[in-house]
Amino acid sequence: MESGAITEAYQSAREDLAQGGVSTKLLLGAMAVGLVFEWGTGNEALLGLVGAHAYNATHNSLATGAITGSTSFVEQSLLGVGMALNIDRFPTTMGRLQDRMSREHNTDRQQPSLGNKALSAFALGTAVSLLKDRSGEKRPLRQNLQEAIGLSALIGAGVTLVASGSAAITNYGAEHGLEHQAHILVDILSSPFTYLGIFGTKLVYDKAKQFFKRHRDKPVETPDS
Repeated sequence: MESGAITEAYQSAREDLAQGGVSTKLLLGAMAVGLVFEWGTGNEALLGLVGAHAYNATHNSLATGAITGSTSFVEQSLLGVGMALNIDRFPTTMGRLQDRMSREHNTDRQQPSLGNKALSAFALGTAVSLLKDRSGEKRPLRQNLQEAIGLSALIGAGVTLVASGSAAITNYGAEHGLEHQAHILVDILSSPFTYLGIFGTKLVYDKAKQFFKRHRDKPVETPDS
């Protein structure tokens, strides 16, 4: 997000904080810490630690996936609910962020498909996806909370598949003497950059598709005879 959006958000946050009390500062501060945790190394470190402990304890791919995915669901639900509460509690700050994201990303205002929503959530996390998907919209808190839980469930399901697949690949490599190759594949599957790359590629494709559609549908001007 460009510096103008950050400046607007900072100014709006100061306005919201000036109008609120201790609970307001705690809620906004907790959301900031949560976003730093999610976008930093905290999220990957936590899931990697949980997944490793689950695998070492069970050596079972399904159990490893279920434990890691459940942890991800709980974590993302907390972040998503926090974002939902912030959107409802701080309309000035979140409204400006949403308007900025709407101008930058939301060109046709069409409801995203389930596949696009899942990919966006898996790459960006529940909190950012919730803000992004609601760009330019005003909804009740209840709908925002439902969206947060739904996005968290999608992420949890994705993490379950990745963790189960990684554990299965590790087991296969250990059984067939392919530990090195298995570890490389697991590193690719578990890296957040893999899914950010897929998400970025999909975003570029959608933008290019919209660009060519606009030019194809643009009426051709003919010179007056």
